[in-house]
Amino acid sequence: MCYNNGMKDLREKAINNILKHEGGYSNDPSDSGSETMWGITIKEARRSGYNGPMKELPKELAIKIYEKKYLDKIKFDKIAEIKPSLAIKLSDMSVNIGVDRASKILQRALNAFNNNGKEYDSLAEDGIIGDFTISALREFYDKRGVLGIEVLQKAVKGLLVAYYIELGEKYPKNKKFMYGWIRRV
Repeated sequence: MCYNNGMKDLREKAINNILKHEGGYSNDPSDSGSETMWGITIKEARRSGYNGPMKELPKELAIKIYEKKYLDKIKFDKIAEIKPSLAIKLSDMSVNIGVDRASKILQRALNAFNNNGKEYDSLAEDGIIGDFTISALREFYDKRGVLGIEVLQKAVKGLLVAYYIELGEKYPKNKKFMYGWIRRV
């Protein structure tokens, strides 16, 4: 895929942000993600054709996986055209909690602000960022501007915190990670 320099820089910033949070190798038995390197689970590495030891997963492969499996699926470029910081936050969320959950959180937040469908059509909270989600985000931005997007980001972050707390309540072993997750928000 060919990107203009500005978009290439934003994608690089998003990936560096993810790498900063995800770090290097981990194999914590309490972590549902299992063995990871650069935040890439062993399951995802194998699906992507890597069969070597996870400690040796090349950073370049992790970056390619982030691009294809996360940034492209959340429509990073289209969201970044509207609000780069929202695209960066959603990319980080998608790696940490999955593309579907991150997308559903965005859709839920947009639905919360659509004035019962009077501002823009309600979205199916299906976890797929497609044309309707991008259109709703553009309409929200056109109506509310930069301040509105900042409020939307606060709602997204609030829903993410609530998700983490619910996850810890449902699976007590995850409470070990709670502080780090919420600090990451």
